[in-house]
Amino acid sequence: MPKRTSEPQTQIGTPMRQRTGSALQRDGDAYDENDTAHDQPAPPVEPAPAVPDPGAAEVVLPEDAFEPGEAPAAAPAVSSRKKAATSVRTGAKTSTRSAAVSGRASAASDRSAAKKSSRRATAVSGGSPAASSRRTPVDRSAMQKALLWTGVGILGVAIVVTAIILLATRGSEDRRVGGEAIAEARRQGDLVSTALANRKGAEARRAFDAALKALTATPQLGGAIAIPPEQPPVVRELAIRAHGMRTEIEALAERITAVEAENAADANLASLKTRLATLNDPANDLEALEKDVLAFIANPVDPKSGPSTTHAETFSRLAGEARLRLAAIAAERERRQQARSTGPVRLASSEIDGLIQQERFAAAQERLAELAKQYPEGDFAGLRTQVEESAEKAWRSAKSYADTKLADWRSPGATESQRAQALKLAKERLEQVVTRFGIDSYVGQARGMLSGLP
Repeated sequence: MPKRTSEPQTQIGTPMRQRTGSALQRDGDAYDENDTAHDQPAPPVEPAPAVPDPGAAEVVLPEDAFEPGEAPAAAPAVSSRKKAATSVRTGAKTSTRSAAVSGRASAASDRSAAKKSSRRATAVSGGSPAASSRRTPVDRSAMQKALLWTGVGILGVAIVVTAIILLATRGSEDRRVGGEAIAEARRQGDLVSTALANRKGAEARRAFDAALKALTATPQLGGAIAIPPEQPPVVRELAIRAHGMRTEIEALAERITAVEAENAADANLASLKTRLATLNDPANDLEALEKDVLAFIANPVDPKSGPSTTHAETFSRLAGEARLRLAAIAAERERRQQARSTGPVRLASSEIDGLIQQERFAAAQERLAELAKQYPEGDFAGLRTQVEESAEKAWRSAKSYADTKLADWRSPGATESQRAQALKLAKERLEQVVTRFGIDSYVGQARGMLSGLP
């Protein structure tokens, strides 16, 4: 068994006693454990002299004489003389170790008693001022450090928890926004299908645009493309679903275009029918109407954009229906031409007849001139001839009447009263020609006849 050496034993501030290891000394601070400036190793304890026992063949050591885990080695078989010598040495070692162990136990017991006595004394008297003043800064510094590290730990935990909450909240918020956009796109897609079933192209187009906007304008869906970006706020799962939905909605674009074209062609034909229904209205421009009908036949969907063979073939039925209306437009044009040429004449005829009956031939001629300017297409030649012939006929009649009365006035067989009456009637008739006819040739002749009468 290897020789065990005892470690130097020290007591803070005071050397220990040699025999008992006690740190109790007079005139000293026996309990100042914080003062390490004068720490000194305790003097070694000298073992007591061993008493040889010649008759001892084997020495049994106590269990506390060995370190934990240390066991005595088995002694080899020796002769009786060697056994005696060994017994003497073993006894000496045992005595030495027993004394050392006893000394350490005694020192530990003394220190424990001293600490308890010091605590009791401190509790009763408030403790030594010097010792209290030395321990207080150390205790406060340790407490401050402990509080500081505790606060730092709490702050770190709060930051980590807050970051986790923010990340979780942001992720759930992005998912919520993306989910709402997909739900809105799905709702608009259903509206597209319903509008197409009802042949309402405008409503289908509005729902179509709204669905694509919800999918492509939402950042969380990444533009609804085949390979969405990875960076936030894109939610990859929702972005992939949005791309699939976008593909389905875009597949309806051709059907929407076809329904829109059909609606446009129907609306254009309906507008033409409304104008054709008032074909006899003079305010309805036949030239413009005919031009619009021909443009519709060439392109029923968008007549203003020019001819379109595709649209004309697709909507040939509507184009054929519009083509039939061209005959009605031509008939109305002819009727209007006739009305413009004969209508004003018929209206003027009655008025001219009245003026002729009043022998206001000059007034009749002036009225015909006004009507000719108002209705350039009107043929007023017949009425002019009628006025001229009526004026000539009236003049011949008036002149004949005046000549007859003047002959009676000149007749030698007539009485004086008959002659006076005949002269009066002749002059009245000639004066009527002057005041009524208004035509210079007839007025001049009448005045010439009146000039020779009394």
